[in-house]
Amino acid sequence: MIVPNTQFIEFLKNTFEMIPPHTVSLLRGDSGFCSNKIFNYLEKSELDYIIAAPMKAGLVDRMLEQNKWLTTQTSGIDICSFEYKAKGWGKKRRVVVVRKDTLLLPKSGGKTLFSQ
Repeated sequence: MIVPNTQFIEFLKNTFEMIPPHTVSLLRGDSGFCSNKIFNYLEKSELDYIIAAPMKAGLVDRMLEQNKWLTTQTSGIDICSFEYKAKGWGKKRRVVVVRKDTLLLPKSGGKTLFSQ
């Protein structure tokens, strides 16, 4: 089911009338759900979430500043995290970035900041 972000909180409230909220272990959303109002609702409801963020200048700048990348068990994938407060957010939140080497992983998904 596709739910626009303007109706997302109401959709969740209706969903949790049918199923208990504690049965949801993680909520995932695309960048269309990256909003302070939605984050505040999820945090107030104590729901863990992963929501993609739009690649706007401030966030990209912070990503490019990072120098403490952690390598993963998968060759060509590194991760980092940092605190970030986007315009319109009421507070800083933890942002996790996954960096993929497209030469090693040419079919990996995600956004591309630089072409090789």
